[in-house]
Amino acid sequence: MFGVEECKQVFIELPANMEKEVDKAQNEFMSFVQKSAKLRAPRFSGQLAESITKAQLRIGKWQLTVESPYGFFQEYGWNARILRSEERRVGK
Repeated sequence: MFGVEECKQVFIELPANMEKEVDKAQNEFMSFVQKSAKLRAPRFSGQLAESITKAQLRIGKWQLTVESPYGFFQEYGWNARILRSEERRVGK
């Protein structure tokens, strides 16, 4: 267990640009996630893969967005419609 003096010393020894280093690591991680999402996107038109972008909102906060109109359904899915026996009959 560290005492107060040892904890103070650990914080003093941290790099002065720690926030920038964390931000760089987050940028690298978000680039990996973006690339992975683009590789997994269906390639029927390529619109979904092209619309996956990352943006930095502020230092330490990143956002991955999908601008494609069907991106929501690809991510969260949709419910299958179950046909009942009455709906299967043709002409009634």
